[in-house]
Order: sequence, then structure tokens, then C-alpha cells
Amino acid sequence: MDQDGTVLPTWPHPTSSGMVFADTLCYHFGAATTYMVTKEALLGAGPFDVSPPWAGVYDMLLKLARVNEFQYIDDKLYGYRRYPGNRMHAFERRERLRIEALIIERHYRQSRNRLSREQCRLVDRRLIDRYLASRQFRKLLGTGLASSAELEYLVRRGAMASLHALT
Repeated sequence: MDQDGTVLPTWPHPTSSGMVFADTLCYHFGAATTYMVTKEALLGAGPFDVSPPWAGVYDMLLKLARVNEFQYIDDKLYGYRRYPGNRMHAFERRERLRIEALIIERHYRQSRNRLSREQCRLVDRRLIDRYLASRQFRKLLGTGLASSAELEYLVRRGAMASLHALT
């Protein structure tokens, strides 16, 4: 919700239970306070990475989702107020997206073989969106995501003018 209490639109998110690793890479999957995790699952996931500001929780979620089943509950049990000055705004949006892209890339490289072709395409597009929003055009070109398979998507996203400026 915003600073006046108006409910803002929610992000699309999966509504499935079970092994949701692919969904955590393809979609925004909620905030840390929307999960309940056993101590055993946390210990089994490995250490919590505090080096990426703001995004360590997302990194842990991906670690947990790689080896644990999740149970989806379709109730609104959590609200988050967005306003200038709160923690979400403490990091510039561009920097948050850059860090999130790094985390997505790392987990995607490690587990790409576990995803279907369509899921890989969704993750590729999610990375493209984050590269564009965080103005990482050289990174976009260097990853090969700007291949002919994604060219139409890039054109629709209005990125071609920016990409041409770099070549």
C-alpha cells in the first residue's frame, strides 16, 4: 500500500505448491515475511549471504526452493507500505534491480538444466528487464540474451535504440 493506505496492484506470482524453484526465478515471489521456514530447512540451505544489500533474502529463498517443497496459502496475511524513505526506497531502484539480476544469474547458471525451455525463456526475459531497467546494456549484450530468439522481445521493450548506441 502507499503512504495513504491505498492498496497497490500486486505482482503476478505463482499459486502452486510443491517444488517451486523455477517459479522463484521466473516471478517475483514475495517478501521475506511471507514465508515460514523450519530451522532444519534454513540450516540445510547453507549460510545467509549478507553481501547483497536488500537481496540476501531472495538469495536464501532460491536456495530453499531448490531443495524444499513449498505450500501456497491463498490468503492475504501480509501487507507492506511503500513510501519515500522506507527501506525499499533506501536503495536506488536501479541498484536493487542490478543486485537482483546478479542473484538470478547465479542461480540460473547453477540450475538451468532443471528448467523447461519456457521457464528458461521467462528467466531470460526477467533478466533482460532488469538489465534494461538498471541500464546494464553491455551486460545484456555480453550474456547472449540479445540473441535472435529474444530480439522481438527486446524490440517490444523499446531497447533497440539503446543497444544500437553501444555497437
